[in-house]
Amino acid sequence: MLFLGQTTGLRRTLMAATVALMGNACVSRQPWNKVSLRIVDQPVVLRRTAEGSGFNVSAFLVNHSSKPIVRGGACAPDLQRELGGSWQTVWSPICIGSGGLQWLGPGDSVLIKTSVFGYSIRREPRLDQRMTTGRYRIRIGVGLPPNSHDSRPKLRVYPSIPFTVRDSSGD
Repeated sequence: MLFLGQTTGLRRTLMAATVALMGNACVSRQPWNKVSLRIVDQPVVLRRTAEGSGFNVSAFLVNHSSKPIVRGGACAPDLQRELGGSWQTVWSPICIGSGGLQWLGPGDSVLIKTSVFGYSIRREPRLDQRMTTGRYRIRIGVGLPPNSHDSRPKLRVYPSIPFTVRDSSGD
């Protein structure tokens, strides 16, 4: 025999379980839960010139989901450095136009090569003085392909696994 308080508790439990299941179902549809962005060569070496500083970094973007995904735009990813326990953007590419979308089918991967360089002279992108040796990550936009209702995909910024940038002297 159930009392009124027990019925309410049972209903709350069933409602909480339903919400949790619905939440998990919604999350599993998102492609970035099954995407990896792995840096290829580590450590990455910082090069300094009279014009500025920079480095080259390559990463594999892998679609582990059962659905196609898109990588947003032909523009290079932006770069963040870990400073004081938080991630700060220290470099963003200069992009003209929105670029196209790069499609990746289920199980597909693509190598993303990025040349990061900040100029200390009167050129863009300007050198952020925080762009020195340290821990970094690149970030790209990933989402589901556009459908008949949306002309543009909704992209989520997805970070790579952190990597180390060292000076060319080995410091």
